[in-house]
Amino acid sequence: MVRGIIGLALVVGVATVILVYAGSLLRTTLVDLGVPTRPPAGEDQAVATSPTSPPSTAAPGLPAGLTCDQLADHGLGYAGVVAYWIRSGSPESLGESRPCTDVFDQGEIDAFISRGEGQSSKATCQDLSDDGLDYTDTVAYFLRKDRPKRLDPDGDGWPCTDVYPQAAVDAFVHFDRQVVTKQPAATTPS
Repeated sequence: MVRGIIGLALVVGVATVILVYAGSLLRTTLVDLGVPTRPPAGEDQAVATSPTSPPSTAAPGLPAGLTCDQLADHGLGYAGVVAYWIRSGSPESLGESRPCTDVFDQGEIDAFISRGEGQSSKATCQDLSDDGLDYTDTVAYFLRKDRPKRLDPDGDGWPCTDVYPQAAVDAFVHFDRQVVTKQPAATTPS
């Protein structure tokens, strides 16, 4: 009986270690690719907003008013640039229909924009959610389809916030609370 309990505890312990390692590895890989992820328990959590309000634009992280070159210097992936652009109110200084297309590699832009391909051109937020698209895929679909009003009826720039869980929206919106940004090199007087 005791050996059975010890054996079971050992199996559960080994399985837990494997799952924690795999989760950590996946999160690191996603962050390296610039894909927004939720932080592990115990780290700073995304700023909560109510389901009816637009995501907060005052989240700690990257300052407002950065240029495309500055965003690239911070080491963001294209998904992070899209979140920053929408969170900033989609300023034309970063791009009209898609941000920073003159600074970021076209292959990286295409890889982001192609997420969620295969969806109907008239898909609704509920269709996208029901088809298993995560919020990042939905934002990519939204941009690829030129930001249709049916996906953003309140016009705040964020698609489908009434269908996706607030935590999923916040994880995308406040991505910069989870990435490590490169700091500009300090210059020393000579």
